[in-house]
Amino acid sequence: WKRMLSDFLNRRILPFYSFSSFLGNDWFSSKAYYVTGDILMPLVALFPDVETGLLWIEGWLLIILAGYFFWQFLYAFDPDGDPKVYLCASLLYSFSGTSALSIGQYMFMRAYVQVPLVFLAVEHFRTRGKAAPFLLVSAVQFLNLYYYAFMVSEFLLLYVPFTYYYHGTKLRSRAFLKLLGRLVVTYLSGLL
Repeated sequence: WKRMLSDFLNRRILPFYSFSSFLGNDWFSSKAYYVTGDILMPLVALFPDVETGLLWIEGWLLIILAGYFFWQFLYAFDPDGDPKVYLCASLLYSFSGTSALSIGQYMFMRAYVQVPLVFLAVEHFRTRGKAAPFLLVSAVQFLNLYYYAFMVSEFLLLYVPFTYYYHGTKLRSRAFLKLLGRLVVTYLSGLL
């Protein structure tokens, strides 16, 4: 990533294809999982003397964002719940073993931040009927975490019917399929 950024800035070579890359010559496919989603990486690359410190700051920022977005998801899932329980659950989510193992592996930390965002977007779709947040989160998820996004997609097949059933939404099968169709089209639009 740094070499391609340097080549772009110094020699005006576009960073879309690299035949020396170990994953092939398609830059987007090979790098999508590792670096393209790290919004802060170009900023960190500007300060090579303090790069390690900035990456640690980024790691802690991702942990804080993971907890915050998980709290937002819990509140959207059950607005009448106890905020203390949400706080405890968010802290447990933020500092769980998976989070501790992911420190220094920013590709996994980004996934840790975005999973609650995906479910939060589903809850906003369920309660407000607005597809824009789900479209945005889907697009960002596929840009940042190409492979991980497919696992989240499979989990959504279980989560969406669960949340509608849990909240007692009375939908006939035809209306539910129409709603799911709208959600799938929105999700595929985010993929494209």
